[in-house]
Amino acid sequence: MQSVSGVEFNTVSFAANPTFLGVLSNIIAMTLLAPFYEELLFRGALLSNARRIGSWTAVFAVGISFGMWHGTYSQILYAAVMGTCAAFLVEKTGSLFSSLLLHICINTIGAVQSIFLGFLDFDELQKTLSENDFSYISAHKGAFMGLIIPAVIVFILMICGIVIFVRELRYHKETFALSERHRDVSVKGKLGLYFTAPIAVIAVIGSLTIAVLSAMGKI
Repeated sequence: MQSVSGVEFNTVSFAANPTFLGVLSNIIAMTLLAPFYEELLFRGALLSNARRIGSWTAVFAVGISFGMWHGTYSQILYAAVMGTCAAFLVEKTGSLFSSLLLHICINTIGAVQSIFLGFLDFDELQKTLSENDFSYISAHKGAFMGLIIPAVIVFILMICGIVIFVRELRYHKETFALSERHRDVSVKGKLGLYFTAPIAVIAVIGSLTIAVLSAMGKI
């Protein structure tokens, strides 16, 4: 999108303030407050109300809504995927605990990485690397390891998850079955109805506006 438009998008900084208060507030907000609030709102209230049009439709609607809720182009896609998976877990288990646990785990990894990001200056890193100088990396080994190790763990878990998913899909397709009411209307049609409701239109326009302004560096 940047190459087509010729506009360099503004990226949101996820680095925590490298102070005790900054680290503490980051941990509390990301690992506790955000998961509890967002799970109650999306997989609790919204999923429960959307379920009347069918479980699969509700799962996708809540996932898309969760992605747009984050309001930054760098988060919309993966948050939508995460939100869809979390909604599916709630539909299969009948409990918010499963999605809450998933959310806490993901946010905890993000919180750990944001803390280590706070100790790094990427402008300085880029400058030293352009001069073939690796002293900055050597001086901040701990911070770089704090970023790399969680990323490696996530990658390994992701590969394991994909293998298990493919195996389950091949041998136990029935485990993915969800009820779908009003079968005479497609999931696509139901999503269209869902997102053209007045309040949904307002929410979508608001979320996309925030994402665009954020990408342009206006907010």
